[in-house]
Amino acid sequence: MALPAALSNLRIPVIGSPLFIASCPELVIEQCKGGIVGSFPALNARPAEMLDQWIRQIKKALEDHKKAHPNAIIGRSQKSTSQCHHRPDRRQPNRASI
Repeated sequence: MALPAALSNLRIPVIGSPLFIASCPELVIEQCKGGIVGSFPALNARPAEMLDQWIRQIKKALEDHKKAHPNAIIGRSQKSTSQCHHRPDRRQPNRASI
């Protein structure tokens, strides 16, 4: 079975597991620099407004890394960035309902 196009740029087909409380932007950045998919649960960004800040931080760090290391395997796939982030309404679920 072939990898989806979104995963075709990986050094190895590995996804860093999103760890509740432990995952943070710094971990995701280092995972991506290592050539794997970095991830974190959206609920780790508290308060909710911090989620956009985290995503901007990750994007900037990876853009800077790509400029400094043009041959690094952290590039984008054929999909646009908006297709790669699962944030339909950019809001976190109501914590009271969890």
